[in-house]
Amino acid sequence: MPGYRNGQRSLLTVDDFRLEAALKLSKMASDYYEAGADEQLTLARNENAYRRLLIRPRCLQDVSKPDTSVGWFGRKHSFPIGIAPTAFHRMAHKSGELSTLYVYKERSIASALVCRAEQSGYKAIVLTVDTPVLGRRLIDARNGFTLPDGLNTKVGESGFMHYVSSQIDSTLDWSVVDWLLRTTRLPVLVKGIMRGDDADEAVRRGVQGIIVSNHGGRQIDSAPATIEVLPEVVRAVLGRVPVFIDGGIRNGRDIFKSIALGASGVFVGRPILWGLSVDVSLVLINFLISRKET
Repeated sequence: MPGYRNGQRSLLTVDDFRLEAALKLSKMASDYYEAGADEQLTLARNENAYRRLLIRPRCLQDVSKPDTSVGWFGRKHSFPIGIAPTAFHRMAHKSGELSTLYVYKERSIASALVCRAEQSGYKAIVLTVDTPVLGRRLIDARNGFTLPDGLNTKVGESGFMHYVSSQIDSTLDWSVVDWLLRTTRLPVLVKGIMRGDDADEAVRRGVQGIIVSNHGGRQIDSAPATIEVLPEVVRAVLGRVPVFIDGGIRNGRDIFKSIALGASGVFVGRPILWGLSVDVSLVLINFLISRKET
């Protein structure tokens, strides 16, 4: 079984990494990564919905040579899992992400960054569509969340909350999808779809992929779990583009359940941050744990 021994503890599951990360991170950073919106009902529902789904096995099937490979946008991957976009990795490890791109009010800024992404060899652009305003995260408010010394938002240097409020464009509508499709030659996926009719509209406008997501329960509380709406979205898309899912995926069984309900693959966010906080090389082990469990 893949795993990692950290002192007296063996890290054998994603939850083991979660507990270890809580010991490594500052309280403010740990709370920021863990927080959901308001009463955190959606945050809990994401994980609990997977637990309610049962697997009914078939018998006498040859499983000696399982093939978990998938094809995404002309590229073959050995396993249907990817890293979801999450902010401020450098609170967990000094080698964090370079940046996160939102569609800013000033479109020329976003256009320039999309162009840089193309020139840097990126293979797709993911448009987050579920953040017209910042979700109310009570834990962060109570903690007075600020970024640690040496970490800033680059595009907006005047503090976290001011940066977010000044840059997020609450006027976004479906025309932003048309704009982005005109702006880039790369495949465009939309992340944050939770309804079949929205999925159909996105595909009709020309997007090349859908990510079913409720922002990890960080935006709107009392929303359904992503796995609960996945079948509706898959039915609406009718195989025209791949459908992916994130939110609450904590083990290989959850990945299996997602694929069984029609997803082309899954994305995970918080488990990556937990792995980074323990050791950057352990992100791979974190992935292997999920793969071994499938």
